[in-house]
Amino acid sequence: MNTKPKVLEALEEIGPCDVTTLAMHMEQSESCVNALMVNQLRKGMVKLTDGVYHLTHKSAPAQTTQKPSAKPAVSRTKVEVLREILKDTGKCFTATELSERSGMPVKNISGLLANDVSKGVINQTKTDGRSVYQWAAAKEDNSPLSATAPNVDNSRLLTAAVCPGKMTESRPFIATTEPELNGEKNHLLHTPTASVSNGTLSVPNSKCLCDELVKIDDELISLNTRVKELTEARQLKSEMLDLVTKLEALIGREHANN
Repeated sequence: MNTKPKVLEALEEIGPCDVTTLAMHMEQSESCVNALMVNQLRKGMVKLTDGVYHLTHKSAPAQTTQKPSAKPAVSRTKVEVLREILKDTGKCFTATELSERSGMPVKNISGLLANDVSKGVINQTKTDGRSVYQWAAAKEDNSPLSATAPNVDNSRLLTAAVCPGKMTESRPFIATTEPELNGEKNHLLHTPTASVSNGTLSVPNSKCLCDELVKIDDELISLNTRVKELTEARQLKSEMLDLVTKLEALIGREHANN
């Protein structure tokens, strides 16, 4: 009979991750998962590093004595299995198709891939209300920008893809490296997007988008860490309030008796 807490089982399945990914996988609220993790942190079963939870050696599965085999089995997490399917095929898969290939429940697919999607490793799009996943590098390889032909530059190829039949009338393609800023704005809210102005298509390049994703990841880690600190501080203040209230009541009774 397996007596391991579900939160540890979930962390074992998807590997090191932040509280948001873990909550999505368990279909629980982040506050609930945080509360469960505080208990496991006290027991030393998990550790928190830069907002990411890791299993410790105490929570590792017990090793059983086995006869040495010529070819030892390689243990892979569920996330690694899904990554392998998407990376090796380079094709688009729905959650149902990934479930059939991997043997994992459909409801767990989005939670398992959430961290990779947020980092831009895996692309997620919506088709007919269903999520479709594809390895990010595979999508770039199939893009009109990834191939070149003799005497035809990338700007004309992109124009041909966006406006078929108007290649000879196209203007030069301009790839912007930074978004235009109108005054001071939050860099997380002002994400560079494609725009068309005077017949010129301007889109952010991959480096700019990767930088934005890194900033967002850092912000999420910082927020998760801050939530944990505030939760612990609130618990401490609550306990202090309880003790001070009792102490004030005792002092009041002593003065009344005197």
